[in-house]
Parts: sequence; C-alpha cells; structure tokens
Amino acid sequence: MTITNTDLETRVNTLEIEQFTGKLQVTSTTQEQWRLFFYLGKLVWADGGIHPNRSWRRLLTKHCHNLNLTKITINSKEEFETCNYQILTILLERKLINTKLAKVIALERIDEILFEIIEHQAIESLSYKEFNISTYRLSLFKILPVLLKPTVAVKASQQKWLLWTQNSLSSYSPNLAPTISEPEQLQKSVNQVVYKNFVALFNGNNTLRDLALQMKSDPMTVTCSLLPYIDRGSIEPIEVGDIEPPINIVQSFSPKPNLSHSSPLVACIDDSLQISRVMEEIILKAGYRFVGIQQPLQALPILISQPPDLIFLDIGMPIINGYELCSQIRRICQLEKIPIIMLTGQDGIVDRMRAKLVGSYDFVSKPIDDRKIIKILKKFLSQFEDPIVPQ
Repeated sequence: MTITNTDLETRVNTLEIEQFTGKLQVTSTTQEQWRLFFYLGKLVWADGGIHPNRSWRRLLTKHCHNLNLTKITINSKEEFETCNYQILTILLERKLINTKLAKVIALERIDEILFEIIEHQAIESLSYKEFNISTYRLSLFKILPVLLKPTVAVKASQQKWLLWTQNSLSSYSPNLAPTISEPEQLQKSVNQVVYKNFVALFNGNNTLRDLALQMKSDPMTVTCSLLPYIDRGSIEPIEVGDIEPPINIVQSFSPKPNLSHSSPLVACIDDSLQISRVMEEIILKAGYRFVGIQQPLQALPILISQPPDLIFLDIGMPIINGYELCSQIRRICQLEKIPIIMLTGQDGIVDRMRAKLVGSYDFVSKPIDDRKIIKILKKFLSQFEDPIVPQ
C-alpha cells in the first residue's frame, strides 16, 4: 500500500502503466471518500462519493423507470465497497435489467465519481491509497464487461470540469440543492406559473443533479439557468445530506459459529454500510452477536422482533435522525431500558446534552476506535458472562 498526494491523472496513469490490480482509495481533507477498482490497469468499477444513494436513485430512475424499486429487497453479504455492484448483478440475475443497460449504469456511475474527485481536487489536497484485493473479490467484477482505460476516462471528466468552470460554475457543485431564499423578490421577477414551478422544484430537497434528471436536462444547463437568480440572491444552493438507499438492502451479518445464541446481541443503526461493517468486525471479535440496520425507518420493527442488549445509534441519518429515533425507541416498553450509545462525527457539549435528553446512555465520536467500542461493550454488558476480548 502506498500513500500519495499527487493528482488523479498522474496516479491513474502510473496504475495503468503498472497494470495495477486492486483498489485506489481517494480521500479528501473532509474525509469524503471515493473508491476506484482496477483490473490489470483497466478501470472496472467506482463507488463512494458525496451522495451515493442519491446517485443510485437517479441512475435507476433514469434507466429503470418501469422498475418498482420499493418492492425489491437484496440480501447483501458483500463488503460495503462492492454492495452497489452486487445490486446490478442481482438485477441482472433476476432479469430486471439486461447486460447492456447494466453496463450503461456502471459507466455513468464511474463518470460521476471521477467528476467529483476532479472537482474536489481543484479546491483541496487529496490523498491516495492503493490496496491489493483478493482473487475472490476480483471475480465479482467479471460479470459486467467494463474495462475502461483510466487515463481516457479521467481526461473525459477533466474536460467536463473545464466546461463547468468556463461557464462560471466552479463555486457551485452539482451536489448542492437550490432553495428559494427570497420568495418575494423571486415572485416579482417571474410570472405566477414559473414561480409555482420554482417552488415545487427548488425546495432544498433536490440537488442540481436530481433536478437535471427531473427536467430532462443536464446539471450544467440547469445550473447556468439558475445563475441570474443566484446572483440576485433569490435562490441559494445549499448542502444537503444523502437519502436512504433506493433499494431495500438487508445487510447480512452472521455471528461467528462459536458464538452462543445466549451471547448478548448488539445492534448498530447507521445508514453507512462502512460503519456497520467496521462495527460488525469489532463486536463479533469481542464475542457478541451483531445486527446491523442501515435504514432507520426499519429500525423499530427489527428491534421489537429481536430486542438487543445494547444499541449503537448514529445521530446524522437521512429521513429521521438519531435523536428522533432514540426518542421513539424509549417510548416502546420492551426497549425503554436498553442502553443506547450515540455515534456521531460532532463531539460538542450541546450534542452530548441533547443525546442525554432523548435517553441515550453514552456518546462515542467518529471515526470508530475499536478500543472505545470495546470499553463501551464491557461497561454496559458486564452483567453477562465476560466474552473473550482480543488484546
């Protein structure tokens, strides 16, 4: 594994020449992360980014508009990094899409990832890590015939970024969501029909990429059309969070064979598959059973059906945040006394006080530290038989 701070084009050019097989992980100073997968120097897959779930909803809505996504459930046993690739393969296996369409979706996803990296590269320093991946995991990427020359793909994305900047859009990421900041001013500048359309579209819930799909256009055209209103202060592009996965993904975390069914059960409610995977590894190694819940709206039915002995609960989730969910859990008699530990990237006094007020027992800040998690496990599960905790 190597760590570098060079630019993306230089990095992928080297990997292409070396016929690299593995994963290139790109991380920003704000901990945004993108993952590029290579096979013999060719780019075969990419994932991660700012709004991975929004991106998937757009792609599936655009190319699979006849598909009822709400009725599809996927039991995922793969690493969080390849989960979305697995979704495509399962849709193929179920004959819900064909190979040609799956390839188009994959290529558009890769293109969006590369644009995001180049966009961030223009404003901050990015770090690069290379990882080898197993032969088994490599076989996952042989299902779709995607073998891109990474230098060509990167240059195409660079050209898109150049056009973006030439249109004076460098200050506006396509992941921002326009919202009406001065409704009276806007209403005076457009007719009533246009104003009603603006109110429906620019509500702070749809990013520029989302709007482009709805308007059957592209992000650059949509953003350029909004510039006059942005300049006058009528419309303001704001940052928004990701949404829940468009497809119901049930992450399967099986306990180790030597764990007894009487072992304490620990639940982790976090919309991040990465966090769930990290927590699973720590908790199973500590000798406890584990259940991961990525969709907060499904948390209560799951917790009621199999009440855990301890709950780790993320604060920053889409649709319903950790504070609201904690309050709901506390109103259910069979769950009201279960210790709840809040997980968050914000570690302020106000956050801690609010967490206590809604009924949490403790507070753990991210990034996840296995020593802190084990300390929490020992603290709140001491009434059970002591598990074997790795030193």
